[in-house]
Amino acid sequence: MQIIGAMWDQLTFELYHEVQCPVTLIVADQEQANEAMKDFSTMRKQGIAHILEVRPDVRIVMMQNTIHDIPLQRPEERAELIVKVGANPKPVIPRKMD
Repeated sequence: MQIIGAMWDQLTFELYHEVQCPVTLIVADQEQANEAMKDFSTMRKQGIAHILEVRPDVRIVMMQNTIHDIPLQRPEERAELIVKVGANPKPVIPRKMD
């Protein structure tokens, strides 16, 4: 439980200032079936917007119709994406999300 507590206490957004290499975030996205999922999706979009304020060079890749466990649900697509990003690590300014 100490590890989980430390994860929640970590000021994640502040760490983006310290990263000195290109960053690609692979974000799972799925249809919001209920209000709780809609609220979570809104919070995630706000978090991504905040990350882009801190680091506008971050590349955001949305994996549609995907749950949280991308490596388990879509391992091939994730692997292909990692190879593709590795071949072109130069950061790009992503498009604004809805």
